[in-house]
Amino acid sequence: MKFKLLPKNYPIEQGGSCMLAAEIITAKLLKRGIKDFKVIEGYIEMPNFNDDELAHTWIELKDGTKIDPTIKQFTDRGEIEYGKIKNEYIPEDYLELCDWAGTEYEYEKWGYDREGKKYK
Repeated sequence: MKFKLLPKNYPIEQGGSCMLAAEIITAKLLKRGIKDFKVIEGYIEMPNFNDDELAHTWIELKDGTKIDPTIKQFTDRGEIEYGKIKNEYIPEDYLELCDWAGTEYEYEKWGYDREGKKYK
C-alpha cells in the first residue's frame, strides 16, 4: 500500500515540524488500519556538530524501520544518529496526547491540520 505521508508543501526541513508530522502520519496510518507501530519522542545526536543532542519525534515500525520525513532538518549539519528515547507511545495514545496538549497551536504554526489539510 502506497500513499503520501505529508502534504506536498509541508515544511520538513524546519526545526519543530516533527511533532505535527508524526501526528499527521499516525492519523493516516490508523485510518488505513495500520496499528503496529509506535511514536517515539527522543533525541538526534550529531557527533560532528558539537556533540549536540536535539529533541526529535519520529515513527518506528515493528521491524525497526523509521518513518521520519523531517530528519532533513538535521542532515545538513553532517552525520546524525538516533539517540536516547524519552517516550514511546502506541498510536492511539499519541493522538490522545496531542488532543490533550492542544495541538491547534501547531496547526496554526505550520498551516496544516491532523488530516494534512490546509488549516484556516
